[in-house]
Amino acid sequence: VGVTGGTGAWDAPMEIRCARDANLTDWGEPEELFFVHYNRWLPYDPARPWKENGTWYMLVCTDGCNGTESELPCDQGYSIDMWSSPWLRGPKKNWTFAGTMYNTKASIVKNANITREI
Repeated sequence: VGVTGGTGAWDAPMEIRCARDANLTDWGEPEELFFVHYNRWLPYDPARPWKENGTWYMLVCTDGCNGTESELPCDQGYSIDMWSSPWLRGPKKNWTFAGTMYNTKASIVKNANITREI
């Protein structure tokens, strides 16, 4: 289990890889930013980290019932959660959960709602 208190063996670190050259042909090793708990296996779609007013931010798509104490099936839909840190990487990084930015039960498929694992 990747996250303290997490229940999923699929919990995974959010990682970043940096290019070593301007042609983007030589890449560094993956660097761990922070761990993300997933209440159930769902693909996540992280947005590229950005810096605003001296703070780094990152959005990650998660399950609407993503708390470590949540039970399945989930009827809360999907969420977009935000993390922030004063530094992107290195020993001064301190990524913390900033909160849920958006939650919806809506889907691009009419009348669709994920309520169980596929």
